[in-house]
Amino acid sequence: MSKSPKFNAQCNSEHFPEAKTKEIELLDHDPTIFALLLEYLYNADYWPMMGSELERYCDVTMTTRENRMQQQAKLYTMAGYYHLPNLQHLTIDRMKPLMPISQDALLSVSRIIYANNPGPGAYREHFVRVIKDGMIGNIAEDWIVEQIKEGGELAVDLYRARRELSEMNVHAAQKLQKQEKEGSPGRKRTFFSQFEA
Repeated sequence: MSKSPKFNAQCNSEHFPEAKTKEIELLDHDPTIFALLLEYLYNADYWPMMGSELERYCDVTMTTRENRMQQQAKLYTMAGYYHLPNLQHLTIDRMKPLMPISQDALLSVSRIIYANNPGPGAYREHFVRVIKDGMIGNIAEDWIVEQIKEGGELAVDLYRARRELSEMNVHAAQKLQKQEKEGSPGRKRTFFSQFEA
């Protein structure tokens, strides 16, 4: 428990009643997600739920991949609450193999994290990379406009990712035009190249 400054303070500080009673009341904690957090505290790692365990926890309207993303999002949020940045990075690492996912699933996961983790964080940079790298496929413009209208940090990061992606596309197009003017990419220019049509 000492890996978490919050738990450590609750258990050992005279300013917290939990230190005297040796009991911590866990309000509003999903027991399944909290079990993953405890596994991480004791083992410096955790294994996401699988099979029937995941099925009991799942939203049946989503795919298994999307449910696993939601699980990671909730664990990321809980790790932030308990001041465990290494666990937050680990949850992002566990999200990466689950990509690509639908726009709606990404939005659902991102809303959980952004609503409960204000300010900068590892997920925000991950979200921007996901958009820039096209890990959710082509994003519908109306979806982007809808998110930006809602405002907040999620909208700011979505706008930033789209702007950076546009800049990358412009740069790539300029580079391609330059290569076409100079000849085919990878083709060695010779004195005779200037006479070829």
